[in-house]
Amino acid sequence: MKRSDLAKSAFFGIAIILLLVLGLKSVNYFFPGLDSQLQSFVASYGLAGVFVGVFVGSTLLPFPTDAFFVSTVSFSPDVFSVVAVAIVAAFSATLLNYFLARWLSKSVVEKWVGKEKISEARKWMDSYGPAAILLFGILPVSPFFDTMTFAAGLAEMDWKKFALFSLVSRIIHYGGLALFAAKIVG
Repeated sequence: MKRSDLAKSAFFGIAIILLLVLGLKSVNYFFPGLDSQLQSFVASYGLAGVFVGVFVGSTLLPFPTDAFFVSTVSFSPDVFSVVAVAIVAAFSATLLNYFLARWLSKSVVEKWVGKEKISEARKWMDSYGPAAILLFGILPVSPFFDTMTFAAGLAEMDWKKFALFSLVSRIIHYGGLALFAAKIVG
């Protein structure tokens, strides 16, 4: 990965964080009851609700995981437990994405995306592999990272390397978001 691409990705991640803060502030301004609804959800379902929210958002299904997590952390009395549960949920979902791609026959996936795209994904994973998983797992670009975990499975990246770099990225990602939520939002 070129330095310019790395700088662009880092800038993109910082911009997303700033947009997330502005989005949360404006959501709180325009929908003052939303915080209480999230608080009620987490109070009702506790850490299991946090697990489900982060897990679903970390699969290929579209869900604003980072916004949900930052909101949850900002009013949680036990931030450490929320962070730990989020890490486990997100890591579990990355493994699901990876092994789902490995399990699906290549012919099924080839019908969805085409042989060329699978070949491109394999070349890209061979070139950048663990470093890309780590970098994009840290940045708040969930849809891209979630798709990358699936592509890693299609490319048959070594699952131990994949697991290690995914776990480290999830720890840094959710730890950083929690610090961000505690300092900026909360």
